[in-house]
Amino acid sequence: MYPIYAMFIIISLVYLFIIYTLEILIDVLLLSVVGYLVTKIVNVKFKYRSIFNMSIYALTLSILLYLIYTIVNIFTMFTVKYFDIAYNAIAYIYMITAILTIKSDLIKQQIELQMIQKEQKKVKEENREEKEKKEEKENSKKPEDKENKKEKKEKNNGEQAPEGNRA
Repeated sequence: MYPIYAMFIIISLVYLFIIYTLEILIDVLLLSVVGYLVTKIVNVKFKYRSIFNMSIYALTLSILLYLIYTIVNIFTMFTVKYFDIAYNAIAYIYMITAILTIKSDLIKQQIELQMIQKEQKKVKEENREEKEKKEEKENSKKPEDKENKKEKKEKNNGEQAPEGNRA
């Protein structure tokens, strides 16, 4: 007689496990669809796979709370009237908050990139100006150098000519 009860309990637990797993999978799918819609609304590009993973993480807390609630309910018969709504609301709020946080982080990164690009332009302009100044200095020195070289050659030629006459 006891083996029949044990078998019934085991079959019931397996059945409940399968049902609860399917319920969680449906919740994940629904949450991922809502997450996908939210990403389209706030103009953030995500792959569906990423949104699906985020929805699994978002449901983790709700699943743990539901497990605790179920255990308390079995032993104490304590019930919360709208627990199922709270169960889903926690996950949806978490999912939407995560997407909006990612959006704000992306905006901050874009602002930082724009600031970096402006600084790079300034540095390039400064480098170009310095390079132009160096070239101007070199160009202004070159004619003087040519004149100095001509004068030195003339002096050398003038000095060498008398020596050649002496020989």
